[in-house]
Amino acid sequence: MIKTFLKGVTPSVLALLGASFTGVDTASALTILAADNGLNGSDAVVSFSPSLARGSALSVGAAITGLAADSSGTYVALANIINKYDAAGTVIANITSARQASFDALAASGGLVYAAANLRFSGVQGYVSFNQNLILQSEHLVPNLITGITADSSGVYVASSNIINKYDAAGAISANITSASQASFDALAASGSLVYAAANLRFSGVQGYVSFNQNLILQSEHLVPNLITGITTDSSGVYLAMSNSIVEYDFSGNVLASYTGSASDYFTALAISPAPAPETGRGELGLFSLLAAGCIARRRVSAC
Repeated sequence: MIKTFLKGVTPSVLALLGASFTGVDTASALTILAADNGLNGSDAVVSFSPSLARGSALSVGAAITGLAADSSGTYVALANIINKYDAAGTVIANITSARQASFDALAASGGLVYAAANLRFSGVQGYVSFNQNLILQSEHLVPNLITGITADSSGVYVASSNIINKYDAAGAISANITSASQASFDALAASGSLVYAAANLRFSGVQGYVSFNQNLILQSEHLVPNLITGITTDSSGVYLAMSNSIVEYDFSGNVLASYTGSASDYFTALAISPAPAPETGRGELGLFSLLAAGCIARRRVSAC
């Protein structure tokens, strides 16, 4: 029996869509990255092969709230800070929110880095974009706390609890979906022409991952045994973080590979790192004017 998470979608409609979906990137993923907010305080970005053989770990010194990667480096959000690391684990760019906006999710697409910026104590939230040197490019307010973010060439997808909105380049909503069963979309990932979402029904103990096309029309859904804390995808399948485990599923919902860490591991955000490219410079950072929320400045530069 299929558990549907979304308004207006029935099992019979879903069955007509088929069991396998192939609209994803054809490039091979070189490295799976996982935020490990260890229960022993050993917060790190851990690398895995596509088959989930564990590799090296980069200690970052604080709990990771967002993770993204592109060919120029790895972006790690630590509450109100985003650090960019090169392949050697050196910080090569950095940005800090002067007003304590928490960067609770990151995504990289098309030469830009997108960040969810939640100011929890003021009820203000939005998403911002930076270039690869973490210089501010754009910012847009949204009505609700952001729980996940991803982007592709057609727009930016923002999850807010049981809603996903797609925004165009001007910050206008171009598509949306609402979960009638109050599934919380706690993480998003985009690849090719599909968008994947972690869907957790916390009050019922049911959880799974779903995929949509670029108009947020449901394409597939699959149940999984545990709460999902992170999601990413490549041409071979969908990777899910679930407590101290990471599992790769194919596009029909079958397990391809899995890794279970120690009891002290706690994996959250996931990302896929392509081949590294030379870093070209750091640049200067712009202002963050989100509803007069303050400014963002590089370390060692005073706040506005």
